Amino acid sequence: MLRPPISVRVFFVILLSPVAAVFAFGGFESILAGGWPAGLLIMGLAGVVVLLEIHTLRTAMSIQDGMLTIHGLRRRQIPLGSISRIGMTPSRTYPGLQLVSIIGTDGKTLYQLAPIWDRRAVASWAERIPIPFGPAGPG
Repeated sequence: MLRPPISVRVFFVILLSPVAAVFAFGGFESILAGGWPAGLLIMGLAGVVVLLEIHTLRTAMSIQDGMLTIHGLRRRQIPLGSISRIGMTPSRTYPGLQLVSIIGTDGKTLYQLAPIWDRRAVASWAERIPIPFGPAGPG
């Protein structure tokens, strides 16, 4: 099973925890002040941030029974026969970080993972499985 480095996962959670706390505190204060609809919405945003943190901690990839399994909050399975390669593309949202892309046999991206993966770890893992690793651009 391949996971992003623990240091990156912990850093991501440490980075998002204050955001979740601010949303939760703001929602709680809004509910106490009588603005319960806005307070519930803000509390919902805090919940979404917490779910994103949990997903980041649990994310992993593995090969089981001819399927590439992506673990997280929801398991996603992609048949190995429909994958042409695993590639990395620069993130447009987070400059300097790389997105892991699962490229299908038709050249389209089947799935993209968050930009917390180490390029060398993904490349060495891809060498041990029957999926080529390379750039995720066209071709």
